[in-house]
Amino acid sequence: ATQGHVYSFDFGEEYNDWTKHEPGELFAAPIVRTFEGSSRLPEHLAAEAQGCHALVLWLDCDREGENICFEVMQNVLPALE
Repeated sequence: ATQGHVYSFDFGEEYNDWTKHEPGELFAAPIVRTFEGSSRLPEHLAAEAQGCHALVLWLDCDREGENICFEVMQNVLPALE
């Protein structure tokens, strides 16, 4: 089970100072995917998937739920039998 997103998305460090960039620049700025290393959630999901034959997800039926679904799938599907 997850309690939300597996990963976080943010702009690169060069965009941390909002006074140096116009808001419009953020539409074309690269996105960096990170996760809390101490949670070990990606490794946990992959380990739980070993020995399983199917993945059933029950998430909110909105864009955020869809995003969480794909994050889980990315970690679980390679480990399914």
